[in-house]
Amino acid sequence: MAIRLLLPAFFFCVALALDSTQTPQAYDTPVVLATVRKIEESCIFANDFQFLRRIAWQESLDGRMLPSIWTTFKGKGGIWQIDPIALQDVQNRSTTAMNQKKAQISAQYGIDINALNRDNSDLEIPINAGIVARLKLFTIAAPIPMNINAQAAYWKTYYNTAAGSGTVEQFLANMQKIPPCNARGADLLFILDSSGSIGSSTFTNVRTFVQTVIQGLNIDPDANQVGIIDFSDSAVTVISFNSSKSALMAAAGSMKYYGSGTATTLALNQAVINFNAARDPSSGFPRVAVLVTDGQPNDPPSASAAAEALKASGITLFTVGVTSGADNTDLPNMASNPSCLYYYSLASYAELASEFPDILNSRTCDTSAAAPSNSSAISASVAQGQSLPFRFPVNITQGITFKLAMSSGQATIYASTKTRLPSSAEYEFMATASVGQLGQIYIPPNDMHLNDSSYAFNRLLSDYAAADSTSGTVTVFASVTGTAANTNNFTLQFNDGDTREKGAASALCFMPALLFLYALIMFVL
Repeated sequence: MAIRLLLPAFFFCVALALDSTQTPQAYDTPVVLATVRKIEESCIFANDFQFLRRIAWQESLDGRMLPSIWTTFKGKGGIWQIDPIALQDVQNRSTTAMNQKKAQISAQYGIDINALNRDNSDLEIPINAGIVARLKLFTIAAPIPMNINAQAAYWKTYYNTAAGSGTVEQFLANMQKIPPCNARGADLLFILDSSGSIGSSTFTNVRTFVQTVIQGLNIDPDANQVGIIDFSDSAVTVISFNSSKSALMAAAGSMKYYGSGTATTLALNQAVINFNAARDPSSGFPRVAVLVTDGQPNDPPSASAAAEALKASGITLFTVGVTSGADNTDLPNMASNPSCLYYYSLASYAELASEFPDILNSRTCDTSAAAPSNSSAISASVAQGQSLPFRFPVNITQGITFKLAMSSGQATIYASTKTRLPSSAEYEFMATASVGQLGQIYIPPNDMHLNDSSYAFNRLLSDYAAADSTSGTVTVFASVTGTAANTNNFTLQFNDGDTREKGAASALCFMPALLFLYALIMFVL
């Protein structure tokens, strides 16, 4: 009886960890996005330029057409519609390269590709179907194109094939209906090489690239802000943050071509200065820098050090090497981790202007904001269905407490030590908040997964610097998602240790490690 009386004091809610990517018959856009991210972030495969994600929409509308037909032949193909021939082809291939991929997949996900059985509904599990689809693409000798029109033809030739009923026109029409990015915005800074190796006429493509990206953004104090640095022997701020869209377009179109050296270090150092004048980090906007260059830095070691300093200040750094003359050894290391997501090698500046804007927009949509170092709270607003992702350095001996308070509307906070963008489809912790009800999460040290020896967690550690033995910190990822129809205004407070307000109306949630004990208590009672 004593135990029964104590339960209300400790179990305000039970927040089960969820991984829909491994849940049979899970579907819809959040599930697809989580599955694709999980495959991409492993860096097992080369960048597919959103193709795997687009196939999911083309084949099954992210699985929305499957709920009533899971038991049929079509339903057993899963979200990516894997037919028996495709599965058999992937399983029967035993080249050195394919066996290496299968071994990596086994280590990363615990999936034995050769043991998957379509008739046993194995492909109804999103991660299984997604990986088989990606392996199918891996078997194709022709590289996946960046251009969406070329991807439509590629899909018809190699995926849907002549035996399928789909058409290039249908693919392109469906892509117009794919759920768009719903990000709030970011502080985006272009760092553009205008050294002598580019050429004056070619530099026109750099101007076009920047203008194309800006044209597609909502430029507003409460959305996106853009700045531009142009560098050669020196680094010049072409235009600062807090500028209007018309001013940005004009500045991008009139950028000067200098045609001298490649002072990358100066440009990266200038970027730090520019971001210091951007919006306050406590506003929760991600900070993103895009370095575009075609050559070697004047001083490679100092450029690498400057890139590390930039990233250490909470900025996500994309590096783009254009043409074969770019420094494709140091640039991947200078980019944010994992480099398979943040480093790009392009064949030409024409490709930069025509194809890369769409890729950059999709990647910045998924970028999280670093926790502010000047505050222990983030105040922002989020629309219904919109998510704001964050990342927090956490002391491994204390853990972290999140307190989500709403001044209007309601929202859910999802948190994870393993998933870069926790969401309704994949999380370890969650809590809901509304006006008058505090959403609280405490993640204790023993739930930091520091002793996890799996390949997947080691991948996370190396790629996201999630654990730092020197500083004694681990990175925790969190997302706040709006759930009310109107604007949801919130303050997210974060503190070391357990600072939960147990006397307040709140949702206190715990890890599944406690579920067995909870179930045992309930059984006894």
